Order: sequence, then C-alpha cells, then structure tokens
Amino acid sequence: TALIRYRQMGLGTAEIARLLGVGPASVNPRLRVAEFLGLLAPPADLEHHRSKGTFKRLVEGRERARQAYVERQKLLAAQSGEAANG
Repeated sequence: TALIRYRQMGLGTAEIARLLGVGPASVNPRLRVAEFLGLLAPPADLEHHRSKGTFKRLVEGRERARQAYVERQKLLAAQSGEAANG
C-alpha cells in the first residue's frame, strides 16, 4: 500500500499523513499493524528502544494495534454477514 511505500522511502509520520490525507496520529498504529503482519520491517532503532526502557511501551502499542486490527476484521465480517442475510 501507499503507507508502506512511503515509509520505505524514508518519509516521516507527518509527511505520510499529509500524503494520505489522514491525521498524523493515525499513521503510527497503521505502521504497527503493517509491521505485525510482516509487511514492513521493524524500526531500525529497535535496539535503542530496548536500551532506553521504551521497548515495553513499543511492544504494548504493537499489541494494541494488533488487537484493534483483529477486532476491526471481526466487525467487518459480521457486517458483511448481516448484509448478505439481510
């Protein structure tokens, strides 16, 4: 997707948000989901996060993004099932 392409080009969160027409706060969770799904490499500064004690927050954020993705998929599946049955 464009999000992954922009990140691989080295663009920052604000630049990606502007290009996608979304708020900057919505870019990082989407990047985490892409990382979780293996579509994007983890951040290059991952070791820096581990050494600074921020790794736990980074992992927790990724887990929240994964859970949000799973819940969204369930909701979409339920909605499409209702539409097919309705």
